[in-house]
Amino acid sequence: MKSVESLFEACGWVGVSDAQARRFSNGGALDMSRTYLKNIDVEDGKIFRIKTRNGKFLGLGRADAESGQLKIFLQCSDNS
Repeated sequence: MKSVESLFEACGWVGVSDAQARRFSNGGALDMSRTYLKNIDVEDGKIFRIKTRNGKFLGLGRADAESGQLKIFLQCSDNS
């Protein structure tokens, strides 16, 4: 059986800290300047997989260039 995350393998991914994972899991957007995305030019609307440091898939974030945030696009849990 395939994992939920496998459906989105074409999307890049962003590893987040424990605090960021809690924020995302509770519905909060993530500040891109606090991720590796601060070092690259991110296209507005680009979708990224959001993962914990130990690799747990939390969902998808959508880049909002104006606010500098990864806003929740899809929130889910993958227990496989």
